[in-house]
Amino acid sequence: MTESGNLAKRMNRSTRLGRRMFLTGVVMSGMVGCNSFLSRSQSPDQPLSKSFQNDLKESKAGYIIEKCKIFGGEYRKTEGIGLAFGLKDSGSNPRPGAQRDHLKKELTSQSLDVNVEELLAGKDTELVLLKGLIPPGAKKGDRFDVEVGTLSSTEATSIEYGMVSKTRMMPFELAGRNVRKGNLDAMADGRILADSLFESRKDERNQLSGFVLGGGVVVEERELGLLLSSDDVSTKLAVQIARAINQRFTFADKAGHYGIAKPNNDRFVTLVVANEYKHNLGRFLDVVSNIVYAETTELALNRMEQLEKELANVKTAELAACRLEAMGKDATPILKRALRNENLELKFYAAEALAYMDEPDGISHLEMVAEKEPALRWKALTALSSINDPEVANVLVRLMSSKSAETRYGAFQALMNHSPNHPLAEGKALGDFKMHQIPGTSGQPMIHFSRKKRAEIVLFGDNQTVSEDFLYVQPNLTIKGTQNGNVSITRHSVKGDQKMVITNQLSDLIETLYRQGFTYSDQIKVLTQAKNAGTLNTRLVVNAVPKLGRTYVPGQFANETGDDEAVMDSLSTTTSAVTKEDQVNDQESESAKSTVTSRWKNWFTGGK
Repeated sequence: MTESGNLAKRMNRSTRLGRRMFLTGVVMSGMVGCNSFLSRSQSPDQPLSKSFQNDLKESKAGYIIEKCKIFGGEYRKTEGIGLAFGLKDSGSNPRPGAQRDHLKKELTSQSLDVNVEELLAGKDTELVLLKGLIPPGAKKGDRFDVEVGTLSSTEATSIEYGMVSKTRMMPFELAGRNVRKGNLDAMADGRILADSLFESRKDERNQLSGFVLGGGVVVEERELGLLLSSDDVSTKLAVQIARAINQRFTFADKAGHYGIAKPNNDRFVTLVVANEYKHNLGRFLDVVSNIVYAETTELALNRMEQLEKELANVKTAELAACRLEAMGKDATPILKRALRNENLELKFYAAEALAYMDEPDGISHLEMVAEKEPALRWKALTALSSINDPEVANVLVRLMSSKSAETRYGAFQALMNHSPNHPLAEGKALGDFKMHQIPGTSGQPMIHFSRKKRAEIVLFGDNQTVSEDFLYVQPNLTIKGTQNGNVSITRHSVKGDQKMVITNQLSDLIETLYRQGFTYSDQIKVLTQAKNAGTLNTRLVVNAVPKLGRTYVPGQFANETGDDEAVMDSLSTTTSAVTKEDQVNDQESESAKSTVTSRWKNWFTGGK
């Protein structure tokens, strides 16, 4: 059954939208709203504050949020049971049970030219459990990260070098002792990155869990829309709401321009996410929720006048900016005037709203916030990436010279979203990862490894090298630095040694290692070891992404000046090198992860 087919059953179910980042994606809960961030975290999708709800009740305007709930605005859990192969004798034969039977049936259906029983029994394979979250509004072909784990009863020792075979993913649900499967909604495969690559603890479970970056591919488009409350079901109202949204937003294809909203029936209006909000669904739903569905021209003018007053008050400014953004181009003069306010916080609200209206006037304010205010960095960079102006690329490149590792990599991600064809964004494909070089940056040279979305190595700055004492040894291979600024690579074999010499530049080393068969995981190992040995002449950082869980502290706007997130400088010191904010985020991620898996615990672990 499709999501729209479940509408009647879900009429009385609260569809809540919120967001917490963790390894495989984001969990969203809570109703949409643009309430002040003075009483919430940075996420634009937290539940409405009581004061905001009271404001709505007292308002004379007919806001959409008063009549509708968001449908399809939550992340949908999807799971699968697959096979990891290529494990270099570290796998095991799964014990008899429902999971093994399921995997055997899946492999048999693929008509593989192998004996499935022998394949499962081999030491180079392992039964793995896959979990992921499909984003709201996901389109066919969209990718998401996939978490990989093993059965608690496994005898495997590691899944570090594994590849996940093509695996069907769908909702699994326990009904008593029975397991019910939903419809196919994704396929997953790809190379596993073991948690042991990134985390300092050295226990066995660390070798038996990991993730596949972008390993999930959506096969069924998800519907997103507005569900009229049971007291307001009306074809006339649904048409009226859709018309109001379409007066504000349209999209274009080869055949022409169309409104983004369509009334399907008397209770449901489907939505297409406006292009300018494709990287910030929460903001899009905030704005749509604050469109007025019934208002005369005179009332609209009066409301704009009132909202301008509210925009000058720090307690009401965020909501006012959101509602002015919802009004469209007629409200831009008000937002531009607000940029002249001496209060930096109020300037930010106005600049953010203007960005999603494709108005570049607030670019400099967003740049300043991205540089100095950790709590709003994600919002500022995401807003910048939505502006169709060539100056944005220059700003993002400039931010890559920041003292903050998080700002630098966040700006790089924003550049990828804004200008995917920019020379700095294109990078060089090296097998299972890409390498990007950002020359000419004035900050401390830095190499960054990604842990989300896609496998990529980004080199910020010039002249990043390994020292003459650099040494990496594995069976039949020796890599070491030399006194003349080079690196020698020697392959040992019974037929004799094969030696080559390259420069000690990291870019040369990474590319040469790739040609020697080194994967993304291998590259991380080599450079982590060099960092720990003191032979890496650059800063090494992992996953320095802007955080959504930070709370802005009133009165401290844009007072941060240093490397505020203090992300790890060595992969072996993960626990000690994070800030209190990061520790809170990690705890929230573990809590969210536990919530996701608890319902399926018996299915995944065989009840053990």
